[in-house]
Amino acid sequence: RDKSESATAIADMLAGAAATLVHDGISTPVDVVKQRMQLFGQEGYKGGIFSVAGKIFREEGMRAFYVSYPTTLAMNIPVFAVYFATYENVKRRGEPPH
Repeated sequence: RDKSESATAIADMLAGAAATLVHDGISTPVDVVKQRMQLFGQEGYKGGIFSVAGKIFREEGMRAFYVSYPTTLAMNIPVFAVYFATYENVKRRGEPPH
């Protein structure tokens, strides 16, 4: 394995990690709303997604949406770094020579 392949693999892993930061930054608050709606149902969390999100924000602040973000990143960054690097490597090896 030469240095350019190693550099490419590292770049692919960093791309996977960056994608995870963005993805989880969006999906974590949505997941909090979903969990609250599932957990409490009609007990104080009536209405749709936006009314539940508003209630959480008013009562607990923005922090409530991101309490689990560090844990989520700790789980997902290694997984998706390896996933992206593996996917890109397999894709490159399957391409016809130029």
